Amino acid sequence: MLMSTCGRLLNDIQSCKRELEQGKLNSVSLAVIHGGGIVTEEDAINEIKSVINRKTKELLRLVVLKKGSIVPRECKNLFWNMNKVIHLFYWKDDGLSGNEMMKDVNEVIDELLV
Repeated sequence: MLMSTCGRLLNDIQSCKRELEQGKLNSVSLAVIHGGGIVTEEDAINEIKSVINRKTKELLRLVVLKKGSIVPRECKNLFWNMNKVIHLFYWKDDGLSGNEMMKDVNEVIDELLV
């Protein structure tokens, strides 16, 4: 849940302008709409970044937890690594339209297949 929440919010930050032009709502536009005219897009993005930061820290706490955890280390590592990949994909753009990232991903896949 924490990993997918981070991914959803990171995507929303990067795609808010495009999705608004398409008539779609996401967490950024909803925060502005429900902000009563006080919350700007920048304010909403900053608050969402704060939520992402808290959720990432919460995930890390669960990953490093040893005592009382029934989740195998391999599962914890998978979630943490996926969270890092999600942050990488959405660092500069929306993860779908970034040609630079897609080029890098395709090179890795091609290298693995050869």
